[in-house]
Amino acid sequence: MGSFRNRISLTAPGSERELTDIRDGSSETLKVTIGQFDEKEQLAEASSATVDQIDLTVRSITPQLAEHFNIQAGQGVVVTQVRPGSIAAMGGIQPGTLIMQVNRQPVKTANDFKRVLGKSRRDKRVLLLVRKGDVQQYLVLSW
Repeated sequence: MGSFRNRISLTAPGSERELTDIRDGSSETLKVTIGQFDEKEQLAEASSATVDQIDLTVRSITPQLAEHFNIQAGQGVVVTQVRPGSIAAMGGIQPGTLIMQVNRQPVKTANDFKRVLGKSRRDKRVLLLVRKGDVQQYLVLSW
């Protein structure tokens, strides 16, 4: 993934390239035009937060992430990394999981998530409302 990102970032905006999309065993070649990075939009929306006590990283939902995960921006944060064997992993949280609430409080950004979760440090327990695909459930994580 890093190699792909680097190759794209070194390509001039406006250049056309062919990409191959491979899904479910079939491939499709797409012609794409490399766009210009909109720094103002991304800086406002692309914040992330790593939470050590449950060993996961979440990211605020950008329009690109919303499209990729078929969700709406502002409906939570998306998990981007989970340390294997961590409390979060044992609770069934995986990259791509949407976290909508922390202790019954809606979270819209990674900063919201980190702030609300920080209040749980003393209790060493947190209630999360998560969604993976079409399944939405509450999880209690204790550490």
